[in-house]
Amino acid sequence: MWDAGTATAHDRLDRTGRHLAKGLSDTALLLSGRWLAGLRFGRPHRLLLALAIAAALALLTGTALAISTWTRPAFVHGKPVTQSSQGSFSAHMGWPGHPIPVSVDEASRLAGFKVLTLGSTPGVKLNSVTYVPLVVPANQPAPMGGGSVSLDYTIDGVEVQINEGLDPNPSAPLVVNQKIPPGYGGPLCTSVETIDGGQYIFGRCPDGQTINGVMWKTLDGVDISLVPVISSAPRAKGSPPAGLPMPVVQTVIDQLR
Repeated sequence: MWDAGTATAHDRLDRTGRHLAKGLSDTALLLSGRWLAGLRFGRPHRLLLALAIAAALALLTGTALAISTWTRPAFVHGKPVTQSSQGSFSAHMGWPGHPIPVSVDEASRLAGFKVLTLGSTPGVKLNSVTYVPLVVPANQPAPMGGGSVSLDYTIDGVEVQINEGLDPNPSAPLVVNQKIPPGYGGPLCTSVETIDGGQYIFGRCPDGQTINGVMWKTLDGVDISLVPVISSAPRAKGSPPAGLPMPVVQTVIDQLR
């Protein structure tokens, strides 16, 4: 049995994952109740990362994200968090019981929706595709299908991960509740931005500038999140935090099909 509430504290998490977990702790994003899959791991830990993403997408309720020229409407709200709202849960994964590397076609078959890719876009290389089985509470039977898909890409030298999952409420808007301390009245570090007619939610936490993730929901009800893959090597003192360059974000928005 896997305790998803303690997954991000697992001793196999690399230094980068722990650093980002700390950096996001005060401004943790909830995707309509689901944690944003923004914690990043070094290449040896990708399957463990996918496991954490699966738990976030499957067990905490919420809405989705979008890819194509037009998206579902998007909204951002601040949600005060209290100690009583924290907690853990016991869960297990559907068949085969753990994330597995697959082809794009096999990922679509297992997940039950057409996985969107960047195709043969110049300057773009697909590094890996991981199918992440659906995660359900421990007292429920393990499902044989569903789940999400993670695609690792290198785009103009920048490593990113695109996470896709079929939303249970495909026609609903995307609503992101940014967790904030009780009584906080300042600005949020997540915001809705309109690009080419679509609405995308940008996470710029905690500094309000670095793009740590972008979320949207397709008209077909597919949840999309785009996050950087950050090296497990420690960041040099004084160097700017790693994030998503806007040209990379634009490439994904333009080319993901």
